[in-house]
Amino acid sequence: MTKSRLILILAVMALVLTLPSVVSAQRVPPHVFVGSATIDGVAAEDGAIVTAWIDDAEVASATIAGGSFTLVIDQEDSTYAAKAISFLLDGQSVAETATWMQGGGDEIVLTVTSAPVVPGRVVTIDLLELNDSGQRGSAILTELGPDTRVVLSISSGALETELVHIHLGQCGASLGGVDQALTSFVDGSGGSNTTVAATLDSLTDGNHAINSHEAGNPGNYTTCGNIPSSIAATVSTAWSGLNQYLVDHRGMSLYLFTVDTQGSGSEAPVARCAVEACTQVWPPLWTGEDPVAMDQPEFNDSANADMLGTLEWEDGRTQVTYNGWPLYYYFKDVAPGDLYGQYGDWFLIAPQGTLLVGGTNVDPAGAAGPGPKGDRGARGASGSKGATGDAGANGAAGRNGAAGSDGADGSDGARGARGSDGADGAAGAAGVAGAAGDDGGVALAVVALIIAIISLLGAGGVFFMRRGS
Repeated sequence: MTKSRLILILAVMALVLTLPSVVSAQRVPPHVFVGSATIDGVAAEDGAIVTAWIDDAEVASATIAGGSFTLVIDQEDSTYAAKAISFLLDGQSVAETATWMQGGGDEIVLTVTSAPVVPGRVVTIDLLELNDSGQRGSAILTELGPDTRVVLSISSGALETELVHIHLGQCGASLGGVDQALTSFVDGSGGSNTTVAATLDSLTDGNHAINSHEAGNPGNYTTCGNIPSSIAATVSTAWSGLNQYLVDHRGMSLYLFTVDTQGSGSEAPVARCAVEACTQVWPPLWTGEDPVAMDQPEFNDSANADMLGTLEWEDGRTQVTYNGWPLYYYFKDVAPGDLYGQYGDWFLIAPQGTLLVGGTNVDPAGAAGPGPKGDRGARGASGSKGATGDAGANGAAGRNGAAGSDGADGSDGARGARGSDGADGAAGAAGVAGAAGDDGGVALAVVALIIAIISLLGAGGVFFMRRGS
């Protein structure tokens, strides 16, 4: 083998060994998403941020521009292959997901659907006549999550009302500027319905009022009403399985305590959970005004306003009662639908004012009385195997048997002994002599010659190969 041939082979081997490092240094193609987004069926505004997440970590982001976005998810140092991708639109979860693929490219439409807003607390105020307008009315403020719905009703009178607002301050000399504009009246009276971008808590701070203005003469006020600084508790209902039970305006479960004394007629209720150690676990449902029952026309039964009442505590706070029972929350209930307080002496309440038995609870009214007839008991287990009985007595002797049949024929006799050997025969005639054999020395000589020739040829081949190298 020549030196040049050896060097060529070594170079090829080095090239082969370096190929994996060259390949591994190449950039892995990203997964690219191109698409758009909607919120409650409306196209997301430009400037909205789309983020992508893998294993609870943000891996890419993009800004919506011109109604669309392009999101590039590079693998970098992690292995994203076949992993799930979730998306957020301005921090809100979207319904769509995807799976990362090397070099993938997808068109996607991200959709955000807001949760329905459940009406919450309700505040009702009177709109009183001003400047001999002859008009009176009312305003109902209903909590809608971060917003508030304002429904107005004004009677007809000597003057006609057009513009109406929520003002800062209070009716009279302290009335300030406009804080929220409300829907104007068209015919000088009637109704007006507006949802304003303000929480009910921000409007019930003792520094807001609703004021209406005469049509064509806005400097003349026709009615005014102060929004109170306290809010009436709202009692509603919810369902769990086949049971309907009382909740507050947020859907949080309400409970009664059977150790309390139920109010009845002229007898006031008595709250036994009145020390801090108890109220920290079972916070009472407080109210700033007479509690109200939420109207739920979709249900056959809803909270009964006639069963709502109040219990005045010594410190001046007012607790809501229902059918004479003080109402409480449970501190481990943190979301609508939680029912962790249904145990021991604490019970959920049906719209009819009765306690609901369930979970680990039993009906306290029936605890001492006979229970209902039980189900039929299960079949008893099989009895164990009986002991072995004593041995029976010997039976009587049997009768003589019948005569036996004739015996079988006997077998053949044994074979006779071998006879003695005969006398030796006469000697045979001499055989013919064989031909003389060839001499074996020639064959051996030929074999030796062949071996010598092979050895000579082998030695010569080795010599020339060494010289060639």
